[in-house]
Amino acid sequence: MKFPSIVIAVFATVGFLSACSNTNEEPQNMDEQITIKTSIFPYEDWAKKIGGDYVDVENIVPIGADAHTYEPTPQEMIKVAESDVFIYNGAELEQFAESIVAAIDNHDVTTLEATSQTHLIGGTHSHEEHGDQESSTDEGYDVTIQGIEDHYHTGDSVQLTVQESGEWFWYINDPATEADWIRVNNEPTTTLNKEASTETQQLKAVQYNDEGEVERTSNSVTILIDDHEGHNHGDEDPHVWLDPLRSIETASSIRDLLVDLMPEQADHFNDNFMELEEQFHQLDEDFRTVAETADYDTFIVSHAGYGYWENQYGIKQIGIAGISPTSEPSQTELIQTVELASSLGLQYVLFEPNITPNVAQVVQDHLNADALTIHPLEALTAEDQANEADYFSLMYDNIETLETALND
Repeated sequence: MKFPSIVIAVFATVGFLSACSNTNEEPQNMDEQITIKTSIFPYEDWAKKIGGDYVDVENIVPIGADAHTYEPTPQEMIKVAESDVFIYNGAELEQFAESIVAAIDNHDVTTLEATSQTHLIGGTHSHEEHGDQESSTDEGYDVTIQGIEDHYHTGDSVQLTVQESGEWFWYINDPATEADWIRVNNEPTTTLNKEASTETQQLKAVQYNDEGEVERTSNSVTILIDDHEGHNHGDEDPHVWLDPLRSIETASSIRDLLVDLMPEQADHFNDNFMELEEQFHQLDEDFRTVAETADYDTFIVSHAGYGYWENQYGIKQIGIAGISPTSEPSQTELIQTVELASSLGLQYVLFEPNITPNVAQVVQDHLNADALTIHPLEALTAEDQANEADYFSLMYDNIETLETALND
């Protein structure tokens, strides 16, 4: 890969400065702070919450900028090279990240690609492919399993929950061998937690009556195992931080990284992570409440960055621009968007505070719709900073926006 000449010059300078400073450098004290640079705001916020006083965290994308299009200054790139940790999203969200990672390869910087720690949905997707899996049995019951049906890696945590009361037994099989279903648990439970094996497997839940006869059976959920080397996210949606449950996986990776770098503070990092995990679960429940009580299940937004809400909660987006806000629609696509939103009776267009395509204003005018603000959370605005906003306050602001947009 070829890098811009400014990148080469910057890191040549860093190498020279490092060589000069090492002669007077004292041995590191493990009580010192871990310096962390991040590419988007959620990772900055989570690292601060988990690390507490033991970390010094800074997001390199400045207030009011957009990670899709931002280009770091030479000074910012030097700061990354001099830090202990660089946490970035990946999945081709930040155009600058790959160059930075390659350029700091010879420096003592630990890198964490956040999207490699969880499971992404495709850039084009439907609710049926992921999230809640539903089926009807011959008895006419609707049995729902909440969980992710997607690519996993060996050893990943799998959690599936039956959204119906009662005593449930879980079964597993290998679809490649068409083997018989094998019971997983001896005691009934609505939630199954297990590690992904080395092979693709199917899971389902069964409920029995007092006579031991099958009363209800869920659909089967396929856990796809993909242990390939490297991660190619070019066709995947990078906005995974907007999914509270997948965010737990990323936050746990940040916790693990901090424990590796400062093991004597492991209890501190673990305690902080557990508090953060509880907040993620509460946020997930509140999103589900909004979706379940809404009059509509669709909203129109300036760019299609909110697919994970459809994936988890069935809240569908009509994106005026594509996955990237710079991917503006053609005239035909714009007309189709207006016609679809009009046919659904949508009364609001959701705009983002940092960057919104001009065509979103055109759509709003054609629909004679009101404007609401939805926050992508990639970077803060000046107002967010003044209000001391964090990940959760912004996400709850988004919930309020959805409550308005999805109801009469």
